Amino acid sequence: MKTTAYLGLVCALFLMGSRSQAGDQLLWSEIQQSHVFTTPPEWLGEQAPPADESRALLLALQACADSDPGARADALENFLSLHPGSPWAPSLHLNLAERYVRVGARSAALAHWAAAWNATKNDKSRKAQAMAACSFASWADSLLCQGQTKQLAALCHEIDQIQLPLGSYGAEVAQTRAKLERIVAYAERYQSCGLAALVTFASLRIWLCKPG
Repeated sequence: MKTTAYLGLVCALFLMGSRSQAGDQLLWSEIQQSHVFTTPPEWLGEQAPPADESRALLLALQACADSDPGARADALENFLSLHPGSPWAPSLHLNLAERYVRVGARSAALAHWAAAWNATKNDKSRKAQAMAACSFASWADSLLCQGQTKQLAALCHEIDQIQLPLGSYGAEVAQTRAKLERIVAYAERYQSCGLAALVTFASLRIWLCKPG
């Protein structure tokens, strides 16, 4: 009798776990099919996000889908403020940075690239390293275009210490670093040469921000 009751309890717990996992999978599928971003959000880490957290994210995505694409993504910003350590957070930061660049909100984009970088740079999983490389490449290019050479130089030093594999972003990062070296060299050369130097430096900045 006791054995039968025990087996019944085990089966009931197994079925509950299976239903919970199926529910999580359905939530993740809805999140990835939200079409708010070019790249679907994905969670990162060994532990799956809690179901209530995923439901909150889905509601935030639905609110953003119904809003002006050029507007600030307040619902998602609120989600991140409430769940800063969420397994969904690194992917959301990357996607929000891309969204803000498209509408010209570069300061907001910089903050999200920084958040994505800090959340992934020390994670050795392949998914995390891919996110870290993506955030670094985009963040570095934007810092260069805004003339924030000191911060970019510090970031380049950090990535050298971490030895992050850049994968497909390697060529883009190498190009950004080459431009950084040139702009620093020009700045040192012309720093005491007056107005003509400022004109030359400004022209160089325009060239540096061109693709290729």
